[in-house]
Amino acid sequence: MSLIRHLTRIHFGEEVAAEAIAAELARHGIRRTLVLVDGDHAERVRVDVLPALPAAVRRQLVVVATGSGWPEASTLFGLARLFRRSGCDGILAAGGRATIELAKLVAVVAGGVASLDQLADPARALVCARARVPLIALATGAGSGAEASCTAALADEEGLPVRLCGEHLVAAAAIFDPLLTLGLDASATAAFAFEALARCVEAVAAPGYDPPAQAVALDGMARIVAALPAALENPGDRRARCELMAGALAAGLAGYRGQGGFEAAAWALARLARPAPARGALAAVLLPHLLAFNAPALGERGRALARALAGTEQGDPAETVARLAERCGLPRRLSELGIGFELLERASLQAERDPASGTNPRPIARAHYQALFTQVI
Repeated sequence: MSLIRHLTRIHFGEEVAAEAIAAELARHGIRRTLVLVDGDHAERVRVDVLPALPAAVRRQLVVVATGSGWPEASTLFGLARLFRRSGCDGILAAGGRATIELAKLVAVVAGGVASLDQLADPARALVCARARVPLIALATGAGSGAEASCTAALADEEGLPVRLCGEHLVAAAAIFDPLLTLGLDASATAAFAFEALARCVEAVAAPGYDPPAQAVALDGMARIVAALPAALENPGDRRARCELMAGALAAGLAGYRGQGGFEAAAWALARLARPAPARGALAAVLLPHLLAFNAPALGERGRALARALAGTEQGDPAETVARLAERCGLPRRLSELGIGFELLERASLQAERDPASGTNPRPIARAHYQALFTQVI
C-alpha cells in the first residue's frame, strides 16, 4: 500500500479499504463512527467493506443511508444533530459525490458551525478546519474523486448550488481501492469514468494559471481515455480498474482549480429531471458540445486537451469525447435520459445563475445553455 500526501492522506491500492479504515479510525482516536452511505452503494459497502472491519469497530458504527441527490441545509443540520445525539466522534462516508460532499459538510457543522452563513464564510475556513470532526472518505466508484477534493456543494432554498471550497472541506483521509469497482456493470463503469473525465477537462479549461493542477488533470484524463475501453471489454481487468481509479483521484485533486459550463448545466438538469440522471451520463451528452463551444477561448489549454484526449495537438477533443461516449454505449441525447423540452428553459436559467458559469473559459449565459440543450435534446 502506498500513502500519498497531497491535500490529505490518501490510501491507494488493492484490498486496502478495511485495513485503511481501521488504521485511520485508530489514528484519529475515533471510538464511535457515523457511517453515511447512499443507496446506490450501500450493498457493496455492507457486503465488501464493513464485515472486514474488526469486531470492536463494527459494534460502534451508526449506519445511515443517504439519498443520491444533492443535499439541502435541513438534511445537513439534521445529520449533524444525529451525530451528536448518537455520541459519535468521527465519520466514514462512502458513495457518490453528493454523499461524500454532504459528509464533509456534516463534519464541519458537527464541529460547531451554527449556520449556513458561517459555513460559507471564507474568513471562517481555518476556524472550521480546526473544529471539524475527522472524516474518512471511501471511494466506491471511479467518479468525481470528491474523496480527495477540497470542494463541496449543497442546494439553497431555490435549488441553486451553494459552492464551497477550502481546507475545512478536506477529509482527514481518503481511501481508493480499485477492487471495490469490480462489481460495477458496464453502464455504471462508463458513467463514473465520464464524470471524472468532465471534472478533469474543466480543471484544465478553467481560467487562471495553475500548472500543477493542470498537469494532474491532464494525466487523469489520459488514463481514463486509455483504460475505459479495456475495463468495458473485460470487467475483471484489475489494471484497467486501477487506472480508472487513478483518473478519478486526479479529478478530485485538480477539481479545486475551477468548474464551468458542464458543472452548471449538469446541476440544473439533475435537480429538475426525475429521476435524476447520472452526472456521467450527462457528461456523455453535454461535454463534447461544451468542448466545441469553449474551443475558441482555450488557446494552449485546448492544445493540451487535444494531446491528452486525442494523442496529438491536431486532434479534436470534442470529437474524441463524442466517439468515446458512443463506443461506451452511453446516451447521446437528453431525451434518452428522460429530459424533455419542458425542462430546458428552467434549466437554462438555473445554469446561468450557477457560480460555476462564472469560471467557464468562455462567457456563457442563458441563451447559450438554451441553444446547447435544444441541440442535444
